[in-house]
Amino acid sequence: MHGSNMVASFSWPNVVTVTRLLLVFVVVILAYGRTLLEGLLAAVIAVLIIIGDWLDGHLARKLDQASPLGSVLDIAADRVLETVLWIVLADLNLIPI
Repeated sequence: MHGSNMVASFSWPNVVTVTRLLLVFVVVILAYGRTLLEGLLAAVIAVLIIIGDWLDGHLARKLDQASPLGSVLDIAADRVLETVLWIVLADLNLIPI
């Protein structure tokens, strides 16, 4: 990769987006925990992931760091979170299926 591509790939908005993707796994592990605290932490982290969705877009615009990779990562993070949350909520019988 050339310098300008590498800078776009490792921008703050992309760091936030990749962090959101990784936190989805934390939400799943906590959601299947045995205590109420673990379930509450899963919910809080899921909300933080959603706030992160706003934050990465805001940073990309404010810092002028929008990139094609960031756009794809953002959409992927959104779909992964939505899909995983629906599956976990249904599996835990927290929503009707």
